[in-house]
Formats: sequence, C-alpha cells, structure tokens
Amino acid sequence: MSKKNPEETLRQMNETGVLGRFILDFGKIVGLMQFNMYHHYTADEHLLRAIGELNKLFSGKNKNITKLISEIINSGLSKKILTIALLFHDIAKGRDEDHSIAGAKIVKKFSKRFNLSDYELETISWLVKEHLVMSDFSQTRDVMDAKTVEDFSLKVQTPERLKFLFILTIADITAVGPGVWNAHKGQLLEQLYKETYAKLSGEVLDDDRSLRAQNKIKSVFSKADFNKKEKFKDWIKSQSDQYWLGLEDDIIFRQAEMFVKNFNNKPSIIIHNKKDAEATEVSIMSKDSKGLFAKLTGALSSMEINIVNAKIFTNSSNIAIDVIWIQDKENRPIFDDLRLERIKEKILNFINTDIKNGVSSTSRLNNRRINAFTVPIVVKIMNNISSNYTVIEVSGKDRPSILHELAKTINHLDLNLFRAQVATFGERVVDVFYVLDSKNKKIEHHNSKKLIERELLRVLSNG
Repeated sequence: MSKKNPEETLRQMNETGVLGRFILDFGKIVGLMQFNMYHHYTADEHLLRAIGELNKLFSGKNKNITKLISEIINSGLSKKILTIALLFHDIAKGRDEDHSIAGAKIVKKFSKRFNLSDYELETISWLVKEHLVMSDFSQTRDVMDAKTVEDFSLKVQTPERLKFLFILTIADITAVGPGVWNAHKGQLLEQLYKETYAKLSGEVLDDDRSLRAQNKIKSVFSKADFNKKEKFKDWIKSQSDQYWLGLEDDIIFRQAEMFVKNFNNKPSIIIHNKKDAEATEVSIMSKDSKGLFAKLTGALSSMEINIVNAKIFTNSSNIAIDVIWIQDKENRPIFDDLRLERIKEKILNFINTDIKNGVSSTSRLNNRRINAFTVPIVVKIMNNISSNYTVIEVSGKDRPSILHELAKTINHLDLNLFRAQVATFGERVVDVFYVLDSKNKKIEHHNSKKLIERELLRVLSNG
C-alpha cells in the first residue's frame, strides 16, 4: 500500500478486482448501493474516498483543516491505524447484523495479513465498532451538557482513542458526498473533542467551567466600547456558563452589543453572514414566552427556509436568546438584503401572533425523490441523557415545516423547551429537544411519556 497515497493504490486494486479477492468481504460491497439521499456513493467508493480524505488531512491538502486538526495529526497519530480502520468501517454494509459490530469482527480475520500488533488490532477494531458514535453525539446531543461529555468519555476512555476517532469521523463525513461536511459540523465535533479531552486528560475539572466562562467573558469584551455600562454588567450576570461556553466569541459579542444598544424588552434580531460559512446566522432576543421557538420556526418555514441548526438559551432575567442557522432551498446562505429584511419582518410578525394554525410551505426537498424512500419514525423520551432535562429525540422523514410542527406540539403539550438540536441526513431528520414539564421538572410519569410519544408520532406520521 502506497504510503504517499493509499487511495490511489487501493482504487487500482479495486478496479482490477484484486482488492475484492484479497479481502473477500470487500468484494461483497463493490457496487453496493446505499438506498438513501444521504450517501452519494456506493459502499466501496465511500471507503476509498474516506481514505483519500484522510490522506488529504495528513498531507495538509484538505481545505477543512483547522489548527486543532493539524495539532492532532502532527502529534504522532498512526496513519496506518486510521487507514485500515477506514477501509473496514463500512465493510459489513448490507448485512442483517449491525454493520459496525460485524465490521469489527471482520478486522480480526485479516489482522495477520496486515501484520497488526495487538495494540493496532485492538484500536482498529474499536474504531470500526464505534465509528459513528462521535458524529451521533456531536449532532444529536448538547455538547456543552456535562452529562453528554461524561457519557462520551465513558465510551472513548482514553485521549489517544479520542484523537483517532476525531480524525476518522472527519474523513468519514467528508467522504459521504458533496456538501455533507460543513463548518457547523466541524465546530460541534471540535467542541465535543475539547470538552472530552479535558475530562479524559484531567486538564479541566467539572467545577472549572465557571472559571472558563469568566475567562471567556474577559477575552471577548476586553475592548468593547460598552463594557463599563450598567446594562452590560446586568447582561453578564444574567447568563449561564452554558451560554458562554456554548456559542462562538463573535456571536456572543454581537448579542451583547444588541442588548446594550438596542434591546428595550421588545424583540430584536440580528442577521449575520460570516465569510465562507455555509449558513446564515439569525440571533433573536425577546422576553421569553410559551411557544416562542415554535413561532420562530413557523416564520422561517413559511418562507421556504431550511433550518440547519438552533441553539436556545433563557437567562435569569427571563430573556430568550435563540440562535438559528438558516439556508435557502438550495442549501446556501442567504445574502439578498431585501430578503433578509423580509425574514426579520416575518419573524417579528410571528412572535406577536398565536400558533394555533400551522404554516404552509413548499418542500425544501424534492418530494418525488424523498417519497421514494421509507424512513422509520421513532420517538425516544430519555431521562438518562442529561442531568437537568428530559431529552426527546425524534427521527423520521424530512419534510417542510417538520421542525415547526414538532415545536408547536411540544408547546401544546405544555412542555418548556430549553435546548434544540437539528440534524438532517438526506431524507431523514433527527431533532432533539431538551425539555421540562410545566413545573420545570423532568418528565417521569409513564402516562405523560406515552402522551408525548403518541402526539409526536402523529406529527411524524403525517408526512
């Protein structure tokens, strides 16, 4: 296998049929179609592309390389381990058995052919078995929730495994297809990596979060022209550590500036396009009220706007700060000033109305394409995911206004919404809500859980 470009060598072996004869299990996935809108390539092509993306990361040619990625790769990480793990990570696709578990077993059959040491075999088998876990945690969990970091740390166990899994996850996602990787996914992965590395290495204890938040405040606002104002000091006191650690510095600065200079208990909105970002950032500040998030998603859905992700915060002064990242129907940021002004107006109108009636919108996805796929609908209500909240995870077929309909139903069920995670995998959507009941308690009663499950399944079934 070429040390310079293993993808090139493996691709030649695959085209001549040698690779499928050398690894019989690889031969079984050659030309295997993955019948969904998320995966763009056959299973064998995806594996080869993932190895190619890994090679770009190690050679510095991947355009998504950040300082953290570069530091990890230059820390002596074994390219051999990662290359073999990527070669096998989806090798068991198309079987009845979980492909991650089956793939880990297949690795062990070929350990002698690859001259693997016990350490290499153990690490590669673990990576194949757990290759989806970092993507799942980062996209469907609140990565700033201490319980998320605790649970993920138990999965990973060592800083070295974390480094391997982080780089493998980047190569895997990037190789799925054009446009699947974006800066937002990268940011979530880096946040999860940093929090987990700190915990595993003992660099930062749980009770140091407040200190980190204070250091961030000093860093972000050291040169602000409004940092001496009483209104700004009130703003600082009212925010949680979760807020300070959960948003990027520039977003926090813009929101504080909006509060100090413009906010007077009436809804305020900032729309910002960052250079090279894949989505437009919308920050909404308002006195918190029941159903606010449902109204925001309703306003955006009515304008045929795709919601990529959302973060929801409420401070001790009962001010809601919601950040929503949006795209147009072609999955691009929105730059047109006139349209952005209309978006502001629509959001303000929706905030001041009730949400009894739904919104109408044409599909952000091609209905004919999406209707060709069957997507299982699932609702999970979990109290072991977060120490402070009940976590509701719903998954089903994506369609226009689905996030709005789910948020509206959560409001009608008299649940208080504190966090939302939005993830889309082709035709499948996975939305995660961190909630409490009307008394701000976790949802423990069996009948309450069944009611929530039934109502959310009804929404998912309407597509």
